[in-house]
Amino acid sequence: MKIRTDFVSNSSSSSFVLWGKIYNRSELEEKLKNSEVKPEDADDFSVYEWLDEHADLEYDEFVVGDDDLVVGISPSKMDDNETLAEFKQRVLEKIKSTGLPIDDVKEIEFVKGVESDGEICIDY
Repeated sequence: MKIRTDFVSNSSSSSFVLWGKIYNRSELEEKLKNSEVKPEDADDFSVYEWLDEHADLEYDEFVVGDDDLVVGISPSKMDDNETLAEFKQRVLEKIKSTGLPIDDVKEIEFVKGVESDGEICIDY
């Protein structure tokens, strides 16, 4: 008998773990439409396309769902000699560099969940 010991997933879902910020997608889209960093076509606006065009994010630094958007950095990218406070500050600066609204390191939280078929299920 064989026992599977690695991660099992179907192709329509993926798990994620980030230190970052959760945004309500529709509220964020409205803020971005009215911001200084406006999308080229505000009528046909997609936050996913906006991030792709304006933000220097790697594939594992954001999760886009129908209702929510999570942006951050994986804890696996924390440096060996970096404190959690330093890492959260780095996450804050990364999010700020995208043009997304964020004011304080206190807004950075540990977020884990699953994205499946456009829905983000966050484990609180």
